Amino acid sequence: MFLTNKLRKVGFVKYLFLLLLVLFFSGCNSNPIKSPSSAPVEEEFVNNRQHTQGASVKFISTGVRAEIRRDIEMLRSELAARSGLRRRFVSASTLDHRYAAYHDAWRRVVERTVSRNYPAEAKEKKLAGSLVLHVAIRSDGSATETRIVRSSGYQALDKAALYVIRMAEPFAPFSDAIRKETDMIDIASVWHFRLGDE
Repeated sequence: MFLTNKLRKVGFVKYLFLLLLVLFFSGCNSNPIKSPSSAPVEEEFVNNRQHTQGASVKFISTGVRAEIRRDIEMLRSELAARSGLRRRFVSASTLDHRYAAYHDAWRRVVERTVSRNYPAEAKEKKLAGSLVLHVAIRSDGSATETRIVRSSGYQALDKAALYVIRMAEPFAPFSDAIRKETDMIDIASVWHFRLGDE
């Protein structure tokens, strides 16, 4: 009798433990990347796939205008002159496979975030344009500096680019190989906001 009661009690404890595990994991977010939809969305941005259908941002790597190339080179020179941290300048033309892979992963996260948070004003007014953005990323994936190097000519698009970076971070932390030689990655990217098949 005593043994039977003890077994029943153990069975009940196991059941309770399993129930608690199910409740715990059902409340967890399995996605380690910060989801833009989980944070408050400013009214000036659209957070709805139906409304943003056909609107996206393309990262330009070839056929960049001469003045944009000059802006990027000036940025590279400015960053090289800074002292203190070990910095690495990265762009779409970076050849080192470690940094190229990091840039590619960063680009995919940003593109996904843009698709969910396209600027409402740009959508309504059918604005499109290109801009150059610089973001400095620490080894833990946090963005310490974000700025527009060359404006698109539309405040709505410039603000959207800055907003997207804020929503998408933190980015992936550096790999051990990168961390050994770099404290901060400076990414320079050319964004082209577009509608439809433009």
